[in-house]
Amino acid sequence: MGGEAVHGAQLEQLLALGQLRTPESQVMPTSRAEHAGLGGPLILLTPGGSSQLAYVEVQNVSRFITEPDEVRIVAARHGSIRAQALTPSDDSLTAIKELLR
Repeated sequence: MGGEAVHGAQLEQLLALGQLRTPESQVMPTSRAEHAGLGGPLILLTPGGSSQLAYVEVQNVSRFITEPDEVRIVAARHGSIRAQALTPSDDSLTAIKELLR
């Protein structure tokens, strides 16, 4: 969406964020035909002093998950996605730089 200029600006922003200490960026290589992230986006939340929560979306449906067993499933999927993606520092940033070329 938005064409090459928008895509390039997004990649530049990801590179800038990747240089910061706190956030971690991990790239899922397009060569991985199947991976744990194909089910759609997910967000894990850990409010201060509370149990972990999850939020998932698919097409026009979103769901806030509070049931601990279901949250654990989403958290496990998140762990699988991270394990299948490139390393947060060098490999992912290098992949983003390659896309910019």
